[in-house]
Amino acid sequence: MQTIARDILNHCFIYFVTEQVPKIVISDEGDTISINQMYDNIGKENISEEKFTINETDFKLVHFKNYNPNSNAHKLNLCANERSVTSVNLQKMLTGVNSKFSSGSSEFVYVGYITSKYLDDNVNIDRNVFNLIGIASRTLKENGMTEESKEMSSRVFASGSYEEALSIIGEYVNITSAEELNEDIEEKFGIET
Repeated sequence: MQTIARDILNHCFIYFVTEQVPKIVISDEGDTISINQMYDNIGKENISEEKFTINETDFKLVHFKNYNPNSNAHKLNLCANERSVTSVNLQKMLTGVNSKFSSGSSEFVYVGYITSKYLDDNVNIDRNVFNLIGIASRTLKENGMTEESKEMSSRVFASGSYEEALSIIGEYVNITSAEELNEDIEEKFGIET
């Protein structure tokens, strides 16, 4: 039950940090664990915040040293409306970050949460604009266009709407629907999707 409780706390962590969480209690055969109490028991030295600005847009980054033994990946979460929209595995991006960090006799993984009014205002119902930025950026980098990737990301984050963000992404990569992608796969490989 402790493992489940820790996993719930990790999943809902941004709600606790933004103080937007209801009382959460799990129970099993008379045993109860308060997830809220677990959060309160986290050493506040393991949580810190900093603010930064990109193109005159304010962001907040919450740093968390996660000592949960079940957590193995260093992650950065982009959050909108107090929810994690997309998560980036930092171990895939940063050379040499392949294991947990040590602190005394304990080990932890780093988890970051980025929030801002900009992210709140520019996430759509499907919450996919962040995923699209990631896919487009990765595609550009894989094709030797690192500078274009940076330029596109900067322009998208400076845009004023979801539609404008999609338009900017479309200037750098071809955006296709899942239906068009399925048709391409069927045509090229003779595989029905």
